[in-house]
Amino acid sequence: MSAPHVSTPDRWGDRLPRRLGLWSAVAVLVGSTIGSGIFRTPAIIAARVPAPGPMFAVWILGGVLALCGALSYAELAAMYPRSGGVYVYVREGFGRLPAFLFGWTELVLIRASALGAIATPFAEYLLRSLGYNPEIEPYATTVHWVAAAAIAVTATVNYVGLNWSSLLLNLTTGAKYGALVLLVVLGFAAGQGDFAHFGQAAGSPSTGLFGLALVSVLWAYDGWGDLSFVGGEVRDPERNMPRALVLGTLGVIAIYLLVNATYLYLLPIDGLARSPLVAADAAQLIVGQIGVGLVAVVVMVATFSTLLGSILTSPRIFFAMAEDRLFFKAVARVHPRFQTPSVAIVVTALLGIGFVLVRTFEQLADQFVVAIFPFAWIVGMSLKQPADVVSDPPVILFTPTLENYEAVLLGKRAERGEQARTDIPRAFRNSVIIAVASVTVAMLVGNLGAFALAKLKVPAREWAAFFFLSFRFAPALAFIIPTFVVFRTVGLYNTHFGLIIMNQLIAIPLIVWTMRSYYEGIPHELFESAWIDGADIWQTIRKVGLPLAAPGVAATAILSFIACWNNFTFPLLLGARETQTITLATITFISYEQVLWGQMAAAAVVTIVPELILAVLVMGYIVRGLTYGAVKE
Repeated sequence: MSAPHVSTPDRWGDRLPRRLGLWSAVAVLVGSTIGSGIFRTPAIIAARVPAPGPMFAVWILGGVLALCGALSYAELAAMYPRSGGVYVYVREGFGRLPAFLFGWTELVLIRASALGAIATPFAEYLLRSLGYNPEIEPYATTVHWVAAAAIAVTATVNYVGLNWSSLLLNLTTGAKYGALVLLVVLGFAAGQGDFAHFGQAAGSPSTGLFGLALVSVLWAYDGWGDLSFVGGEVRDPERNMPRALVLGTLGVIAIYLLVNATYLYLLPIDGLARSPLVAADAAQLIVGQIGVGLVAVVVMVATFSTLLGSILTSPRIFFAMAEDRLFFKAVARVHPRFQTPSVAIVVTALLGIGFVLVRTFEQLADQFVVAIFPFAWIVGMSLKQPADVVSDPPVILFTPTLENYEAVLLGKRAERGEQARTDIPRAFRNSVIIAVASVTVAMLVGNLGAFALAKLKVPAREWAAFFFLSFRFAPALAFIIPTFVVFRTVGLYNTHFGLIIMNQLIAIPLIVWTMRSYYEGIPHELFESAWIDGADIWQTIRKVGLPLAAPGVAATAILSFIACWNNFTFPLLLGARETQTITLATITFISYEQVLWGQMAAAAVVTIVPELILAVLVMGYIVRGLTYGAVKE
């Protein structure tokens, strides 16, 4: 691949041309937000909040929250009108490490699964409109290929120029917004509805269900922040970005409220709750059976527009990461003819296609949701009573309890007061002993190896480096059977020392390959000066190498600690109760009798917290270590 095309940065530092005007920016926001949600979510909301007033209150509150977010982004977008949007805001506000983590999470989890989750309904409605049932074979398989083709087509449109993609996005967004406006007008003008529906309740909403309904509403409003990702391509961004964010969000809120009012005018709230395809039912009441087909076409256009907006905005995150040298440099390439982030678009499309070919819509949607707030979900589960954990629908608002932590840390079963099966404090001590000792030994050995490969004339040193790396190629299970036999013979089975030895297979290759690059970045003359002054290799490493490579040492040590701390295979197969680690102890809350979800979540939090604390304490070193090579030319 050719070297990245270098364009002249503008006064905000962006290399992509600014071709989006105000209304195109509004179309990006509206197109990315209004998908299939408004056609299906209202029924879910009506079922959870079966009274017109509270139902509209949920939609209004969700809109107010979205507007507050849009106003916040408007201020940030005026300050930092750069490609990457939220990634840039995180970097400027919290530093490069949080931005690095945000970008990679978006890359490998959120954006790829979101593309698949958007493309799949488009493919289903397309097949259904052609007379095929996407729920049965062979058409259920065809859905995946049609969705992949949709991602490829929208990526191609974005690849060949922002003008084409924004034109198509403007047309499809205008079409779906216009269709919703037409639904509202025809619903009140020609529909045989009744305004009495606005005063009829089918039940009394509870606080918990109101909160759960709000989650679904926020999902329907999700997408307004995607405009920030193309902030580097909006003309006059200090004026247009805030205006587009506010106008677009207000436009979405307005049409959502009007459409819900139309649904309620045509159907009583209990009928609305029983109508999962409420838009089709509403259209049928207005114009007859043909309305069902028209709604299918509108939903298809809406999801295609959302997919087009997502494939327009998402690659800009990875482009900005590559600009900061936190991703492969080639991803920062600007196409010399089309002036688009071509490589970033291709990478995004390939990931989306890969995900949509092997996963169902439910799996893609679940991954998208869980990737957004996994730690918050685990913490919430750890604070719930057993009945709240397994409640269906999920309990969003609940009274917190520390019983799960008492069961985990004090050895008591929360629900019956019995002794717990697992000694979590002992497992925690085992993890500390094994991880700290493993990293200490590996840092001593790995640093020596890295220094030798970087600065000494070692015979066949590239082959030696490859030998270290080869331990990472082979799966851990490849070593288990012979190691198990040897350990049982020499008495290392179920010992801390045996697990420390095995962890070297994980830590030493990581340290050697990572630290080698840091030592290679230190001028060789500094080491030669130390040797001329009579220093031996140990003194040279201790007084010259380690101080200069301190950021790399910190980053490598933390990454090695996390790898050893989280290791599951070695303690499972080469240890027993006496050497059980915290990661292994977490799953012991699963038995043939029951699954203690709350206690397992509490144990997971106990497992994660030390890593978070350690990372925060040395965050500055980690950032410098991870980006050590980014400033070198």
